[in-house]
Amino acid sequence: MSPQPDLMFGENTYASVGRRIVALCIDWFASLGIAVLAFQQFVYGSPESMLATVVIFYAEIVIFTF
Repeated sequence: MSPQPDLMFGENTYASVGRRIVALCIDWFASLGIAVLAFQQFVYGSPESMLATVVIFYAEIVIFTF
């Protein structure tokens, strides 16, 4: 009898939509926290604060994904 393949690992294993959404939220809130701590001169919710969050989020995606 041959062993059963491990379905949790392999090249055809993908994250579900729910896990992807949770991961996206975690990344966004991490970027938001870094922006708030790094750019304390910007008021939270201001356009500058939102821009800093988006730039940090983009940098995180580029650095850790590609």
